[in-house]
Amino acid sequence: MKRRFSILLFCGFLGGCAPPANDYLKKVNIALPVENYQDVSDKQEAGREVSSPMALPFPDDFPPSRIIVMKDPRPYPSLSEPKYSFPAQNVVRLYDLKNIGEKRTILGYVELLKKALRERKRTQAPGSRDDLPDYPTHNAGFLVQHKISYHDYSWGSGVFYLAQFTQSRGNFPNNEELCYQFQGLSKDGRMYVSAAFRVTHPILPATMSFTPVTDDIDAYADKLADRLDQQADDSFSPGLSVIRSWIQSIKLPE
Repeated sequence: MKRRFSILLFCGFLGGCAPPANDYLKKVNIALPVENYQDVSDKQEAGREVSSPMALPFPDDFPPSRIIVMKDPRPYPSLSEPKYSFPAQNVVRLYDLKNIGEKRTILGYVELLKKALRERKRTQAPGSRDDLPDYPTHNAGFLVQHKISYHDYSWGSGVFYLAQFTQSRGNFPNNEELCYQFQGLSKDGRMYVSAAFRVTHPILPATMSFTPVTDDIDAYADKLADRLDQQADDSFSPGLSVIRSWIQSIKLPE
């Protein structure tokens, strides 16, 4: 993939925002290589009220948000047939936390992120959701939660980690579902950033349909995930340091 950068100045750059527009989110700048992706969308969504019980396990009480989605040009071979899976996407979500009240689901993730940034743990118990935020949450557990790193930028701080999700054992890391995930908070506490980008690596099976030659697929999966932790950042595609530079580029309204 080419790595030439473009600047997404305003959501209007890609066709405008659905009303009601949030002026604060509209003016957030981020440098993304949009020319490397397909069908790029940049839209706003209005905030929603406190989630109803019927929304569980996917609480829908989102704050006002701006969502940038970049369709990945690389193939997803396994998706040619119906299959329950979590294919990796390329998405940046910006949430405005100003005046959202005290009962929003996201606030629990804000506190979890603050705790993570204080403790800065480099490893997690397998499948744990106790230490790293995942908002908006996936209705699944972690199969991969590796290469954890914490970063302080001019606009705020956050945590990056490799992630892959699963609802059961018997799955394994692969190049269709692996992503590099970021959760961050602006210095003034107003904006929460949730981002994920599809990444691939040569040591991984190309597809989720691959059948490993092993008597213990769960042990195989754990070993493969641990091997990812030992790989150089720029041996991934895109390079992890390149992705981090995209998030570092965020500029907040003055």
